[in-house]
Amino acid sequence: MKFRNLTSGPVLIAILLAIVFSIIWVANLPINDPYVAANIGFNGTSKLAGKGFQVISNNFDQILSSSNPPTVLLILGPTKQFDAADAQAIRNFVMAGGVLLLADNFGSGNTLLQQLNCPIRFDGRPLLDTLFYTKEPTYPNIVNISNSSFTINVSNILLDDASVLDIPSNSNVTVLASSSQFSFLDTNHDGQQNSGEPSGPFPVLADMKIGNGFLIAFSSPASFANDILNTEDNNVLLSDIVNAESRLGKNTLLFLDQTHLNPSSTTSQARTVAQDFLNAIVDGQMLLTEKLVLVVSTLIIVGNRFMFQRPATKPRKTEPSSAETIFDVQTVLRKHPDWDAEKLGYVARELESSMKWRKFNED
Repeated sequence: MKFRNLTSGPVLIAILLAIVFSIIWVANLPINDPYVAANIGFNGTSKLAGKGFQVISNNFDQILSSSNPPTVLLILGPTKQFDAADAQAIRNFVMAGGVLLLADNFGSGNTLLQQLNCPIRFDGRPLLDTLFYTKEPTYPNIVNISNSSFTINVSNILLDDASVLDIPSNSNVTVLASSSQFSFLDTNHDGQQNSGEPSGPFPVLADMKIGNGFLIAFSSPASFANDILNTEDNNVLLSDIVNAESRLGKNTLLFLDQTHLNPSSTTSQARTVAQDFLNAIVDGQMLLTEKLVLVVSTLIIVGNRFMFQRPATKPRKTEPSSAETIFDVQTVLRKHPDWDAEKLGYVARELESSMKWRKFNED
């Protein structure tokens, strides 16, 4: 097929439709990134929407500093670093009376704690328990729970892929829950306690008052994911934290931060780009780069359409008859009676065959 055939009207329409449907298909691919509200799988947080949590997917600083800021802000397993603007917005939010629930294990939570001048740190080493656990030691059960306004109805918390909290002994941090004495930090990740690996108990849940609000640190973000949110008292813990504000006479407004989660797969990145592109078209808020891409793509398609279009067909000359094209042997003989009639006939036939071959090749 010649290239100019690819730029015909029907083909171009088919190509454009294929591009549009491809973008829509990519925008609706399933999400499997951890702690993402659009992920309905075991490691997603779609169930938190049923608990009243609204997702913050952009404008993080503006939402926290708005006239109607959240009452409880939940940050699960952050992977993006917290910059100075984020930290300041969170500090102002907590100082004004908000509750920050920061649940992390091996992520970027410490970058926020450091900028908040909070002495708590996430240890970053896996916590296992050889006696108090569900399924396997990587799912420790936490039964050592202190009585507080955030743990009123909690007696057993199930952890998953958890770490522990490092808290200085002379700090103003209150430990709310600790692992058992049979727990340990699996520093070499072999699933067994070896010589030199620290033994429990370790703090896994703690709070600290900052201004008029509280920062709550929890070392098991997966406890609030879809898989085990409704297991043991995990949901009760979340409810107690949320309802603590209502017990103080405040109307609770719940938000789940998604702006500090990096897409962990190529599929998720492509889906995010496609969704942002479609949303920009619908909202009429396309970025300059997106507008340029559309304009350049249109110019290329239109340019190809005219550059490689089929050239205008020249009117084909009417082919004369074989007798007119060549010559009439009898007419020639009348003018030249001394010429050989047989030879003239042979020449006429050869010329006629030659013209037919040329016409065939031209077509």
